[in-house]
Amino acid sequence: MRYHQFIAGWDAEDESFEWEDGRIRQGGTEIVPQAVFDDELLDYLYDTFRWIRAQYPDGSEGNGLGSGAYSVIRGRDEIRKLRGMAQAWKNLFGVGPERMTLTGNYGWTADPQNGTYEKLFYRKEDLIERFEDLTRVAEHALENGMDVIRRQVEEEDEP
Repeated sequence: MRYHQFIAGWDAEDESFEWEDGRIRQGGTEIVPQAVFDDELLDYLYDTFRWIRAQYPDGSEGNGLGSGAYSVIRGRDEIRKLRGMAQAWKNLFGVGPERMTLTGNYGWTADPQNGTYEKLFYRKEDLIERFEDLTRVAEHALENGMDVIRRQVEEEDEP
């Protein structure tokens, strides 16, 4: 399974970061705050994340989080946008039912003529918590003059 971890920091390539077990540590200490999103949920939110500019591992910049190992959201305006989006998604999911089914990506069956959309199942409280965490990451970055770093991680187990 692929998931994405968000933290406030200065250097996405800092070798003292330990990106594992669904959490991020530095020198053995867990970094707080941090937010973790599964790949399917980030795909669901894809269009809105394209409203944010980010820097990619090759040094280029573009709209969205990119598909590479990490991306960095720099600048107060971009981080404020991220915070506003996290708060808006939290509010939207907050009026939803306790258990939500979202429409995921389209996939094909063994017959290339037939396919279906994935069904994504979430508990309302889990979604709200993820967006609260992302809001805290953005606020921490704004308060401390940091960037927001998003790291993509491939794991067999969920975070």
